[in-house]
Amino acid sequence: MGTRTRWSAVALCLVLGCTEATNPDSPSTSPRASITALPVDPTISVRVLPNLDGNNITVTAFNRYDVVTGFQTTGTSSRIFRSQKAIEYFAPPTGFQPGGQVSLSPAINSPGRVVGGLRADTALRAFVWWHNGGTTLLEPTYPPIAGQALGCGAQAMTDSDYVGGYCFQNSNVFIAEWRPDLSIFRNECCGVITAMTENRYLTGYALLSTPQAFIWKPNSALYTIIDPAERHQTEGLAVNNNGWVAGVLLNFPDTQAVLWVPGQPMRILSHIGQATGVDAAGNVVGFHRDTHTSPSVAFLWNFATGAHFLPGLPGGGATAAVAISNANREILGWAIDAHHLKHAVIWSF
Repeated sequence: MGTRTRWSAVALCLVLGCTEATNPDSPSTSPRASITALPVDPTISVRVLPNLDGNNITVTAFNRYDVVTGFQTTGTSSRIFRSQKAIEYFAPPTGFQPGGQVSLSPAINSPGRVVGGLRADTALRAFVWWHNGGTTLLEPTYPPIAGQALGCGAQAMTDSDYVGGYCFQNSNVFIAEWRPDLSIFRNECCGVITAMTENRYLTGYALLSTPQAFIWKPNSALYTIIDPAERHQTEGLAVNNNGWVAGVLLNFPDTQAVLWVPGQPMRILSHIGQATGVDAAGNVVGFHRDTHTSPSVAFLWNFATGAHFLPGLPGGGATAAVAISNANREILGWAIDAHHLKHAVIWSF
């Protein structure tokens, strides 16, 4: 079970690179040692979240108050939710349903506002779902073209209400950003914003000859491809306020979990997995697999302690981390219980 959907079958499985000494599956004996060689940190606790049980529930983000967003899939339709003590389902405007060309990956900020993408027969629109239940559809970052569908989606939001995502313009996908007043701030060919920080670092992937992870630094006029010499297909999934980017590198048919730290080579954290979050202290989370068909195992990595696996549920199976909080020492993810049921969970460390 993955944590995100991606642009295409190729870009969908983006892969990241490696430094052997800090690799969750890097070991004393073999670079492909079993995950059993990695310790589970006994100081980390796991708790199951209310309302979010079921194999059709996907959690994508949470805020400092443990308000979680994601989506529930039934058949071919999906419902976006926001949940803390009770679950609340998003009611799209008439004619729209959740989704988009790039992904269904709603994000949430500290005030509890959720952003994402909606689709209709003739349009794609980014939206803000306000904490009071109202909805605003964001305007495309380019003038409408007669006879062509509008095409935008959002995947990131800061606490100060900057919104990041993408817009289709002709046959290209443009990096899109909206200001807190929802006016258009950024419209740059070509790519997708997947994550943002309060101090204005952005990451995602540029759609060049191959998808390439980028970093957009505060006050810079343009983004920078993170690893241009490597010619890998990569995607940034998370960024912290020091410009560290966590993400994936394509190693078809799998992805590698990777981390980019400014001034250092790309660091592979798992040869089969994804790095899905990085906090201000440099803690990185994600998931690892031993083989393409092995169950995933959530991990926590940092420079000081290396990698540890996160504990699962008693008698349970696979786990995966999808986000880490900058405000609390908490990690959002999911875990399979002894009865093969998936639960949304939070780890505290």
